[in-house]
Parts: sequence; structure tokens; C-alpha cells
Amino acid sequence: MNFASPLILAALALLPLLYLLIRLFPPAPKIIAFPAYRLLSDLSGEKQTMKKAPLWLRLLRLGILTSLIIGLAGPVQNPQSHSLYTKNLHLVIQNDWASGQYWPAIQAQAE
Repeated sequence: MNFASPLILAALALLPLLYLLIRLFPPAPKIIAFPAYRLLSDLSGEKQTMKKAPLWLRLLRLGILTSLIIGLAGPVQNPQSHSLYTKNLHLVIQNDWASGQYWPAIQAQAE
């Protein structure tokens, strides 16, 4: 398998740094409005926040980042079939009233 832009794969070297960042920043806590707050106002509760993200969430985030980096590198299964010269070329030409006066030049350029 080849890659269309193999230099993007260099970003995979940054994954350990990204892992540390993901590990340090846990997910943001959800704020839920509780209507019966008056019943619990006498209780003394300590807020519990996670010190780091759970392992499964860190691995999921790293997997998503890895997939994104490999996808941006443009993997090509059969590089011979993806050659520029073996594919058909499709042109999209603006054909409206404003291009009418230049139409012979546009056709000559397209050919």
C-alpha cells in the first residue's frame, strides 16, 4: 500500500504527545439542573471530578486521531491504477451568457 502524501504520516510521531494531552484533560463535567435542589440543600457534598480521562476514552480518541492522520495521508491500494494518465479527465466549463463572447477561446483551451 502506498500513500498519496506520505509526509502527513510524520504526524503519527506526535501521537505520544497527543496522548499526554488527552490524558491530562478529562472530559468536561455535565451540568444538569436538578429541580429538587431545595431538598438537598442541607447536605454537604464534595464535588467529585475526574483527575484524568478513563482509559477507554483515551484509546478511542487516539484511534480516531490515528485514523484521521492515515486517512489524510491518502492510502492507495493499487498505485498503478491511480496514475494521472490512465484516468479519464472531466472538465467542468462555465457555459452561461457571460462566457459567450469567449466561447471559441474556451473550447480551444479545453481541447
